[in-house]
Amino acid sequence: MPGTPWRVQDYVAHLASIDIYVADWFEHAGRKERFRAANPDGTPFDIDVWNQAMVDDRAAATLEELLAEAAVHRERLWRAVAAMPDDVLWASFNFRGNDTSYVRYLELWTAHDPAHTVDMLRGLPPGRREPVDSWLREHRM
Repeated sequence: MPGTPWRVQDYVAHLASIDIYVADWFEHAGRKERFRAANPDGTPFDIDVWNQAMVDDRAAATLEELLAEAAVHRERLWRAVAAMPDDVLWASFNFRGNDTSYVRYLELWTAHDPAHTVDMLRGLPPGRREPVDSWLREHRM
């Protein structure tokens, strides 16, 4: 895809795996525990390094395998959200220099998947879009 180092398959791998990180974070928040992520190599956390490692780990996966993985991680993420006490969902916290709440973060985060979906659909010929379109419909995205 022009202007990006990721192929369509890489965007799918990213969407299949980002919920791992978000679910870990939300599970810790729901238990009122501090969440400290680290890169796979143990260096201080950098979401871009983590994302690239997840994409690289899935380089040989098929589209069907990635979509199946995504469904598992998305289910875990929504379980974590459902388990969050109201005081946690609405509590203010600092996210990249801005005060927000988990509810507001989720509102803003809803643009994440559609933005990447548009990126990858632009790179797919029409006949290859159906598996992604089907998965999005099935998961109400």
